[in-house]
Amino acid sequence: HEITLYILAWAEWPAMIMYAVPVLIRRLTVRSSIGAEADQDAIRQVALQVKESLFGYHLRMVQILEFTRKAADAGAPWASSPLAGPVLDTDVE
Repeated sequence: HEITLYILAWAEWPAMIMYAVPVLIRRLTVRSSIGAEADQDAIRQVALQVKESLFGYHLRMVQILEFTRKAADAGAPWASSPLAGPVLDTDVE
């Protein structure tokens, strides 16, 4: 029984050397080369564009909410319906 385990242990080495190690090295090399070739300026530019887009979206949302609030205060029927959004009670006692 011990001989079988001994032979299997020796049989593992060729499989590791011929298959597993080259695959592992190839994958690590590709990952490191991608990281080394990353264009930091392009990454910053894309991140800035995303932030500007999100900021513009949120700014427009605030403008729409303020417009709806002013219309509701002025008594516009479309702004005072339940479909126009939540009614916030500002008169807290």
